Amino acid sequence: MKRDFICIVCPLGCLLYTDGADGDLLVTGNSCDKGVDFARKEIINPERILTTTVKLTNGGLLPVRSNIPVKKHEMIEMVTQLKSIEVTSPVVVGQIIIDNFGENSVNIIATDNIQ
Repeated sequence: MKRDFICIVCPLGCLLYTDGADGDLLVTGNSCDKGVDFARKEIINPERILTTTVKLTNGGLLPVRSNIPVKKHEMIEMVTQLKSIEVTSPVVVGQIIIDNFGENSVNIIATDNIQ
């Protein structure tokens, strides 16, 4: 299977070309080994930092994110579960909103100060 990616690991943004399957994957276009690792991970098990908002008890929204990348196929379920969460202010950047959340036991942390 042929796929192309733009590597997002470092600022170079190499255009990666892949050919093959999981066990026999050829990656070209990379300037460093990080590109090869990135392409393999994108094909086998892509992950992203989850970013969303949760409700504040006073009616606003609090932007939050996961502290580590989560599997892309788990993100919709995680966001659905986060819709039922309400947080009481004050909140500070980096504060853990939910500890050990989801299958990967990620922490959901605040990305804004709310007074």
